[in-house]
Amino acid sequence: MADVLDFHKIINTEEKRRGVEALGAELIGKLSYYERWIVAFANILFEKSILTPDQLARKMDEVSTRFNSIGDIRSNGGGQFPGAQPP
Repeated sequence: MADVLDFHKIINTEEKRRGVEALGAELIGKLSYYERWIVAFANILFEKSILTPDQLARKMDEVSTRFNSIGDIRSNGGGQFPGAQPP
């Protein structure tokens, strides 16, 4: 994700560094390395009005629903992704 944002000149290296530092020591201490970057990128995209918290929440709900439906299929003896054709 970082490379794509950088390649398209959406977030530069200085913004990435500042974004993580802006989280503060307490939050940085609670988050994993990758969680810090994700939160920093989200905050920067919010600041630039490229993404809204509501848009991110809706997408996270979509992904969670999709992930949970795959888990339901597997726990019921299936192993196929929804819509996948049997071999």
